[in-house]
Amino acid sequence: MSVSAADVAELQRLEAAMSPDADTGLQALGTVAAVYAYTITLARQNGDDEGDACEMLARHSGATPHEVRAVATTLRRLGYRPPSDRLRLIAGKRHRTLRPLA
Repeated sequence: MSVSAADVAELQRLEAAMSPDADTGLQALGTVAAVYAYTITLARQNGDDEGDACEMLARHSGATPHEVRAVATTLRRLGYRPPSDRLRLIAGKRHRTLRPLA
């Protein structure tokens, strides 16, 4: 499975529907890489694709290609190879924006 523009739009719709005071608890994770690792853990628990989960997070958060490449490097060092590969793919080598959705 791959991430589509409709998937990202649905995530944005869900976020808009949340209360502005809603506490997601993600602040406690401390680093951006920790949020990605947590996302991977949730994807594994739910039987979802780890790469898709990380791509959705990257696209929804508005991460720059530089930020995505940095997270991908950290995830690779932690042994999360498939999500790291997906993040590197969408960030490209010298792109200024993430690769467009198919």
